[in-house]
Amino acid sequence: AFFGCAGLASVTIPDNVTSIGMAAFKDCTGLTSLTIGSNVTSLSFSAFRNCTALKEITSKATTPPACYDQAFGGIDKSNCIVYVPIGCQALYQSANQWKDFKNFTEGDPTSISQVNTADRREAQSYDLQGRRLNVQPQHGIIIKNKRKFLK
Repeated sequence: AFFGCAGLASVTIPDNVTSIGMAAFKDCTGLTSLTIGSNVTSLSFSAFRNCTALKEITSKATTPPACYDQAFGGIDKSNCIVYVPIGCQALYQSANQWKDFKNFTEGDPTSISQVNTADRREAQSYDLQGRRLNVQPQHGIIIKNKRKFLK
């Protein structure tokens, strides 16, 4: 479908897709980021072959999708980070073709991984439009600025 589309930079395969067809994204040399939906079970022959700029793969599937011959052929597997669901890293590291990647991280790279419940009085608070708040909100998202500026 996108064979040789060099201008394609990012692809997100929706959760309702179950397989990626033969050479679907082959030679997409501008592709840097790939997200594979949670229900994808297979990547056909050369599905992402020669996507040489690929640096980040996020797979939402708890079972590693089956990879047919050269599904990830030509990708620098030592420099591409593969994000997998929490608790699934060992499965990916032992699965055909997935095990060739060297950098795995469990969890979604866009999710919040830590919440700091430090003293609310020590920093300025801002709303989501970047406006400084004079009153400390009791609920919602609070953005704090803890930087200290030298004079």
